[in-house]
Amino acid sequence: MGQRKLFYAMTSDNVVVHIDYVGKDNLKEVLLCPFCSERVTPRQGERNIWHFAHMGDPCSHSYARLDPDIR
Repeated sequence: MGQRKLFYAMTSDNVVVHIDYVGKDNLKEVLLCPFCSERVTPRQGERNIWHFAHMGDPCSHSYARLDPDIR
């Protein structure tokens, strides 16, 4: 089974953003994983589904731990 993808990130002021609304070329905001608060970067290629990736080792995030307001 493949690794789950991270479709949401949080800004430093706790605003939740979806990968579809992030422009990688003009991104100036630091984005954080909503689960472990480590930095993430948008992956918006042409082959795979768009998602955020941890800049270091990925955390063991879980959909069940995501705030119900942003599911």
